[in-house]
Amino acid sequence: MPIHQKELFHCSVQRLYSALTNAEQFGRLTKTTAEIDIATGGVFSCFNGWITGVTIEAITNKRLVQAWRVKTWEAGIYSIASFKLVAVSDSQTQIIFDQIGYPKADKIDLELGWHEKYWNPLKEYLDA
Repeated sequence: MPIHQKELFHCSVQRLYSALTNAEQFGRLTKTTAEIDIATGGVFSCFNGWITGVTIEAITNKRLVQAWRVKTWEAGIYSIASFKLVAVSDSQTQIIFDQIGYPKADKIDLELGWHEKYWNPLKEYLDA
């Protein structure tokens, strides 16, 4: 069953996209290490290597799609995480997020984790 979430951020679409795709910014907002290559086929690692994966598609200021996995998942298991960015105004951006292909037992942890590890820290960072 897909995870589908929508979140509103008080910043421009450019600022939100940069926070998601720039390793230095992402590391700063999560207070962890991150490496992010947004070229198609580029690898990424975040949360001190807890999350790893491959960039499938990155359309500047519009969409980021990643093959995404948690370190504890069985080898070869990847989910697809899709971040669609929609400019609501010059100072508000909505993320429409979808994730499919994850182990069913992890659904609740993932749903909560997106808020705890991504959306809330992003809001804190972008509102600063």
